[in-house]
Amino acid sequence: MHSFLQFINAGKFGVLMVDRATEFAPIKNANDAKQDCPDTARELIYGEAQQWLENAGFTVKDSAVGNIEISPLLSYNGENMDLLKKARHDPFTLPTYIDKDGNI
Repeated sequence: MHSFLQFINAGKFGVLMVDRATEFAPIKNANDAKQDCPDTARELIYGEAQQWLENAGFTVKDSAVGNIEISPLLSYNGENMDLLKKARHDPFTLPTYIDKDGNI
């Protein structure tokens, strides 16, 4: 457990409770640790992008699972997927990076 005493003594202090799977992906270990490492953070980001696309009605091929990244300039929480519907990128194949303009 980290000591947050210095923040409390600084004046104002707040705590947020968030869903770890969507809001928190620490990178504090090497990949061989298999937890809180770059690989697990990457999996969470890719999984979130896949969920956003599926929620918007897109099909994600099995080969693309774990290989889709959406620019945070396009979407912060799954919004703006309508830009992709206009370009009609469906189904998505691997690897896929979607930029702020919805370009693949």
